[in-house]
Amino acid sequence: MVAGAFSVKVVDTSAPTIGKSVLCKSTEALQAGTCVTYDSAEASMTQADGKSVVVKTTAVSAKSKVFVTPKIVTDQPLAVTKIIPGVSFSVEVKNSVTENTDFDWFIVEEK
Repeated sequence: MVAGAFSVKVVDTSAPTIGKSVLCKSTEALQAGTCVTYDSAEASMTQADGKSVVVKTTAVSAKSKVFVTPKIVTDQPLAVTKIIPGVSFSVEVKNSVTENTDFDWFIVEEK
């Protein structure tokens, strides 16, 4: 017996409402959703600061509730600290992470 089911399908790849990301150590960079060793010759990579990551999605709005769930045990909470409607949201921690921290996220719209 199934008590209930919930399914989400991302149709517009620029506007996902659910996804995964990673908060990279400061010695690494985020590229294509994964952490890689930073190479200053690679202009498309942004060096991580170990404290924050920007998740791009045009689905986020000023009234969005964004939930994040780390995939490893952490000694500090992940917080959504900034939302730029129609562009992105930021996830931050107070102190630099000592290991790459994968997390899942989803957006709920408040009406």
